[in-house]
Amino acid sequence: MTDPSGDTATFFNPSVASGGQLDVDANAGCGNPTQIPIENVFWPPTQAPQGDYTVSVNLFARCQGSGPVSFTITLLVQGNTQTLTGTVDEQNPIATFPFSLPQQQ
Repeated sequence: MTDPSGDTATFFNPSVASGGQLDVDANAGCGNPTQIPIENVFWPPTQAPQGDYTVSVNLFARCQGSGPVSFTITLLVQGNTQTLTGTVDEQNPIATFPFSLPQQQ
């Protein structure tokens, strides 16, 4: 997840200055891989800065198997939930989804 200032919460950088945190990163380093990995990035309630964000799915390393890897993202922004889906593979290893966080009323 990349915040409006361009900082990205990742396995190598789990906390960003704006308050975003990666608190779950399944299959990182391929230790004890699971077929249903979960990753979670969040900001404390009402503390995410307004602006443009990008959610990215990156096939950083393949732990097992071959072929496309399907994913589902559940994006919760100001009480509204959106489900995003797609696949990544070696030819298209990154999928990105931009969204904006408007100023809270």
